[in-house]
Formats: sequence, C-alpha cells, structure tokens
Amino acid sequence: MSELEKDNLIISLKWRNWWVKLAKSVNTISMYDILVSIWEELSITDCTRGEHCDNIDSCSTTNFYSNLQTWIHSLLKMYTLDKMK
Repeated sequence: MSELEKDNLIISLKWRNWWVKLAKSVNTISMYDILVSIWEELSITDCTRGEHCDNIDSCSTTNFYSNLQTWIHSLLKMYTLDKMK
C-alpha cells in the first residue's frame, strides 16, 4: 500500500479506522501504473531490464523479448481501472 500511496495512486485516511481512496480517477489509473508501483520493474528478461549482457549483439532472442515487453506494457497501459469491471 505504501508504494501505491508514494506514487499518488491512493490516499490513506484516518477516520475511525484506516481507509483508502483512489487519488485519481478510475479512467486514469492503468494496470501498468499499479504493477510498476508495486514491483518497480516490469522487465521480462535481464536484457530488457537494461542489465549488461555479453551476448546481446549475437543473441537471437533479444529483439523478440524487447518487442514482447513493449507490447505487454502497451496492453497494460490500455487497461484502466474503469475497464476492469
């Protein structure tokens, strides 16, 4: 919860008991926003994470994974909370 609050996705309020409300409209918070807030990194492989790899120039899968990751991120950004009903 603290990650979501730090990234301004939720607001924690104290009233009788603690409760939480969204800091933004449901049509502006995407699944991508939530997952990045919780996990910080949404890379599917080390090479798409930007970590050094000695085989990056000769690797036949780097381009595939990079494109796949871009597609996944785009898909997650399309799905806002209002579309998750």
